[in-house]
Amino acid sequence: MVRSARFIFLALHDPDRSRSPSWGRNAEPDPARRAGSPAVCFAWLLASPNNRELGRSFRVWDSYAAGRSDVGILQQGVEQLETSMATDTATGMWTWRVTLGDRPVARSGRMYHRERECRYSLRTFLAAVPGAQLVEGVRQVEGRGRHDRQSSVGSL
Repeated sequence: MVRSARFIFLALHDPDRSRSPSWGRNAEPDPARRAGSPAVCFAWLLASPNNRELGRSFRVWDSYAAGRSDVGILQQGVEQLETSMATDTATGMWTWRVTLGDRPVARSGRMYHRERECRYSLRTFLAAVPGAQLVEGVRQVEGRGRHDRQSSVGSL
């Protein structure tokens, strides 16, 4: 039985990233991304022991290895993380973001009605990062965020 939070890696099959679960709208593209790169990009989410999403990567990568490396940097730099919370002017909903240096590294996976809920979510994410396990392999996500199947890294 899994008793700790874990980083789950996702392969997003969305060439224009427009339907990827909120990574498409807000994610920073991989600076090394080249024209003609594969339509698959990789992201991570941090899940609690009861499978609730605690947060997600701010950006996506062209490779699984780059995403795993970014999680390692996040875990090693946990003492230097800076946080911010903001409200959407149109809806009044709250979100949070985590940066390491001047680079955004994580964000809330959803929006919150109340500031205290957003703050609690952020604290829960930060507490889970250092001891979270890294799940091997990736989950395939196609279309509108549907988790279709799980595969090993070797088959991608």
